[in-house]
Amino acid sequence: MALKRYNDFVLDTRGSLLVNSFQKYSEALNDFNLAISIDPLNGRFYMNRSICYYKMGNIEKARADAQMAIQYKEPISDYYKGLLESHK
Repeated sequence: MALKRYNDFVLDTRGSLLVNSFQKYSEALNDFNLAISIDPLNGRFYMNRSICYYKMGNIEKARADAQMAIQYKEPISDYYKGLLESHK
């Protein structure tokens, strides 16, 4: 799925689809990284990248991104917080 012009929300949405529907984590990470480079203060992008890292088994990076999401006022479900805490 090629994009002619980068839009942070389009990248975030495509990354989420790649994670949740196709399990294409590396491609999704590229989209989340680019979205964050466009708008580094958007907590949603960190939250979605955190979920991607979690599904890849990289708990430390997932936890770090979840903390960034919280810092930028993105709500995190208690369920996801519990998953991250269970891997300490």
